[in-house]
Amino acid sequence: MANENTGGVASILSTDGKKRSDLIQAKLSHNFSKSVSGYLLIEDFIPGDYYLPTNQDNATFVRCEIQWKI
Repeated sequence: MANENTGGVASILSTDGKKRSDLIQAKLSHNFSKSVSGYLLIEDFIPGDYYLPTNQDNATFVRCEIQWKI
């Protein structure tokens, strides 16, 4: 939540709302063997009413990593 809002009549970034956003994260990790492990990370950003309606699109980030230890 935003304690104060930078919005106003001339604001180009935000409205008079105070809910910034939600960020949902999920991480799955697995050890395939003693030397190989990995994980899958997914994040979903859901903007709140703090932002202008034209800037309220969800954003998704996905990362997959495999590690091989020598």
